[in-house]
Amino acid sequence: MKTAICYFSGTGNGFDVANKLIKAIEADLFFMPHTQSVDLAGYGRIVIVSPIYSFGLPTPVKVFIALLSDFEAKEFHIILHYGGFSANAAHYTKAFFEAHGLSARSIHKMKMPENYTIVSTVPPFIIRKMLKASGKKVHTIAQSIKSGKNKKVRKNLFSFCDKIHEKNAVKWPNFAQGFLINDRCTKCGYCESICSAKNITMLAKKPEFHERCVSCLACYHRCPSQAINYGEKTMGRARYQNPNVDFSKMK
Repeated sequence: MKTAICYFSGTGNGFDVANKLIKAIEADLFFMPHTQSVDLAGYGRIVIVSPIYSFGLPTPVKVFIALLSDFEAKEFHIILHYGGFSANAAHYTKAFFEAHGLSARSIHKMKMPENYTIVSTVPPFIIRKMLKASGKKVHTIAQSIKSGKNKKVRKNLFSFCDKIHEKNAVKWPNFAQGFLINDRCTKCGYCESICSAKNITMLAKKPEFHERCVSCLACYHRCPSQAINYGEKTMGRARYQNPNVDFSKMK
């Protein structure tokens, strides 16, 4: 069966998972923000690789799923990765899928390094350990997907977190208003070029943030000069970029 792996990623975790998956499943790779439903017409199996944002799905993933509403006959599998706590995210995703007339044959969860370092940072040795373990986890998931197994997902005790997700998601478009640019900025325009939401414009050679942010933190983590901070509390704080990823190929 012809397979498409569709991922969303800001700091490389989803791209890393997708590339590991391709080693086990022959597939073509698609970056969700740059993919239209017509691009997937010839694929019988679609695998969605998504991070969990605040117990739910990132905005670009929700938009992408909505584009697939005419593809109910296809075989869908979903891989959700997270750094902290997944709460009821798997069932939330199942319900969101069904609300668009779709059904996922399986939904899997796996741990990846936390990239929300605005709050705290993860020690390098833990990042290395988690990335090493992720290879085995992806292989196990790949075998399950190849077999076409159904994987049931049930609502759990943390379903109240669905409302927290929805409340937080409303704030994301304005999230970037909290970014500050320090004097390290070289005006290179890299942040503008990697913003999948097109939320950054270079005005007078300085990044200007608009109101359609998706809170992926790509600009914050991947700025070559670490010139973007979220308020003063992140000054000097370590950034995160998945060390397995060649970001020039993540598009």
